[in-house]
Amino acid sequence: MKSDGSPKLFGVCFAKNEEDIITDSVSHAAKFCDKVFIVDNASTDRTWEIVRGLDLNNLVTVCSKDFVFRDYLRLRFMETRKEELGLNNWWYIFDADEFLLDNPFDAIAQAEGEDADCIAVSVINFLLTKEEVRNAEESGRQETWRDRKYYVLYESGPVKFFKNTKYVDYGICDSIPLGLTKECSLRLPLKHYPHRSVDQLAKRVHTRYGNPEFESEYRRGTDLEHYVVDQTTIPELRCCEEERGLDSKGDFGRILPRIGESVRDRANAVTIRTLHRLWLLSALYAFYRRYAAWCQNVDIKNEPNFEKTS
Repeated sequence: MKSDGSPKLFGVCFAKNEEDIITDSVSHAAKFCDKVFIVDNASTDRTWEIVRGLDLNNLVTVCSKDFVFRDYLRLRFMETRKEELGLNNWWYIFDADEFLLDNPFDAIAQAEGEDADCIAVSVINFLLTKEEVRNAEESGRQETWRDRKYYVLYESGPVKFFKNTKYVDYGICDSIPLGLTKECSLRLPLKHYPHRSVDQLAKRVHTRYGNPEFESEYRRGTDLEHYVVDQTTIPELRCCEEERGLDSKGDFGRILPRIGESVRDRANAVTIRTLHRLWLLSALYAFYRRYAAWCQNVDIKNEPNFEKTS
């Protein structure tokens, strides 16, 4: 998928208890990434064993550590590899249950042409329905992520790609780095499979419930009935069957605000580049790191040490 002369692309994935899908998602990302880094959050299933056994030349299994997951940990890891990636190359942040639909280098080329330094995605969120659960129970068949056919154009579109420029700071308590100036006008469609079977759903809720990072998603408690949907009551639910296919056309909402309003883009770029020339940008970033850490009760001096183990 990668064309000659395109920039390098490094993928980063943090995973925990994703044994049923990790092989497919990592292998998919490895098709277009120069390197794929995997950090395991002390999985209690076979996730780490499976990842370490994958025969992929561009896969780097970093470590398996027990830590309370926070989105900013990915940035803290990427900071340790930013010199290896090099300036003006790109990062791809992905989860173990995500698959890109389109060639990311087409979007990166468009971003470069627009002088943009980040690319967001349009999330196609696949759900587990009561009908599917009932059918699986009646048939006795083990369900997988490939069996999911009901989806919504989810109200989210986070930045998943960003450029490693001299203005970027891999700040604490943020899901994307500080210093991004412009979002590409093109968004990449991405398939997301958070709930794939009853067994996997139970494990996922158990893993994430009580973690503040997932409070909005799993505030409904540990009763699985809250997460299995009734397809007859969701008007925006679509069905992906062989005769219909997947339709990703439509309006996607955003939880995260767009960076890409033209006036705001110009203001961001001018401000960041001016502060950089005045040697004030690093001081601003240092102040913000301490402020953000204080707001979220994070000890900057006690961050995870990502050690390469293979």
